[in-house]
Parts: sequence; C-alpha cells; structure tokens
Amino acid sequence: MLTLLRENRVNILNHSPISPYLNPIEHVWDMFERQLRRQYLRVQTLEQLRKALHQVWHQIPQIAIR
Repeated sequence: MLTLLRENRVNILNHSPISPYLNPIEHVWDMFERQLRRQYLRVQTLEQLRKALHQVWHQIPQIAIR
C-alpha cells in the first residue's frame, strides 16, 4: 500500500487520522458554511437553497480544496 501511495505521489501525514484538526474536509465544510451564511441569509425555498449551495461550492478555490 505504501508503495502505491509513493508511486502516485500521495503525501502521508505522520499524525493520527482520527484527529478532527487534521481532517482536511472539515476545513472545506467550515469555509463552505461560513460563505453560505454570509451570502444567502434570505433563502426561503428548497430550490433557492439548492442554487445557493451550488453557487457557493463553485466559489471555493480549488487550491483551498486541495
């Protein structure tokens, strides 16, 4: 498994994988939520929410996700 990861240039952290502070997706979700709350306080329908979620997701820079 480690050989496969190295061959594909996957960096491995020497930390516990359970730590919430090291889980990158948590940072993305936090950024997503803050941006959603800041820009879309008046969403009233499910369709408006769907559009807002889609729009905010596409505004997050790829570098932040990586």
